[in-house]
Amino acid sequence: MARYRQLVTAGLTSRGYKVVVRSPPIVFGWPGWKLKMLTKWLSYIDQFVIFPIVLTCWQLSWPLGTKVVVLDQALGPWVPFIHRWPALVICHDLLALRASRGEFREQRIGTTGKAYQRLIRWGFRHGRYFAAVSQASSSDLKGELADKLASVDILLNPLSEGVHPVEIGKARLILKSLNKQLEHSRYVLHIGGYWYKNREGVCRVFLELLNSYPRLKLVLVGHTEAAAKQVITDNPDLQAGVIHITEIGQEELNALYSAAEVLLFPSWHEGFGWPILEALACGCPVITTNRDPMREVGGDAATYIPACPHDVDQADDWDKDVSIHVENILNRQTTERSAWRQRGMKQAVRFNQERWLEKLESMLSHLA
Repeated sequence: MARYRQLVTAGLTSRGYKVVVRSPPIVFGWPGWKLKMLTKWLSYIDQFVIFPIVLTCWQLSWPLGTKVVVLDQALGPWVPFIHRWPALVICHDLLALRASRGEFREQRIGTTGKAYQRLIRWGFRHGRYFAAVSQASSSDLKGELADKLASVDILLNPLSEGVHPVEIGKARLILKSLNKQLEHSRYVLHIGGYWYKNREGVCRVFLELLNSYPRLKLVLVGHTEAAAKQVITDNPDLQAGVIHITEIGQEELNALYSAAEVLLFPSWHEGFGWPILEALACGCPVITTNRDPMREVGGDAATYIPACPHDVDQADDWDKDVSIHVENILNRQTTERSAWRQRGMKQAVRFNQERWLEKLESMLSHLA
């Protein structure tokens, strides 16, 4: 959200708009509390007691013609407090809401989580104008608003200006500072640790690859959930081949994409799929799930695989089949590799930031 906020703020400012960012103040939820749980619960006072009062007061000074961009539908609880102003609510994904209803076998939501998702839904349904970041998110959103008079348009995420390919020699030097093994090792890359990313499946596929490529590495960027950790713990060979990175800057991420053999991204679900777009822009081959929005982002520049099954026996076959796809990419000759690289970069250009800004500005101009 921080990156998206920066995109919207910088983009609209460059078009001559005066942009002011408003967010809940930190009064009770001070991050310095020793108990994280205490910080979490106290921050709810800031969000649901203090912020509505502050937000109501702020509006008294807003000039005529003010328009509001709600950066995420998860900010829904505050939409009713700005009902007097034209507002565009941006929907990234409704995966947490759907999970709270038990729609996904991969994720279970507790009682408080379910209540919070109901609150979010109640709030964003007060909106009249919505932008969804993919066709998949748009379809989900329209289902939630079927009984409401609301406008839903698609505003595909743009490629950030900071994402670009890095020459391989330079990339390796940058990566050496992250982990010495990355200076020379070939590696498969995976980004993101949320439950729907299927990092467990990535680890199982990599186990298959180690039979033929014992020196291959698996680079995992971001948090690793319990199921994937268990696979790593249970397999010493896999454990030795995994390089885990939690904190990373944009330049290091560009280098990771640029030097990777392939981004293996077998998500069950996504709101958009930023890593797919970023990898393609850096010339990195992509293997991802044959579902939207992954197909929306990857176009004809990615390799598609079936969604990972939940049945254990079927999952074994899936692991083997996907590992063959990875091997095919590992074995590509220079000419074929270059052709796919160019195809990926061409696909990434479609997500032009100026085009995105024009669409956002057009949507704002139609708010009434």
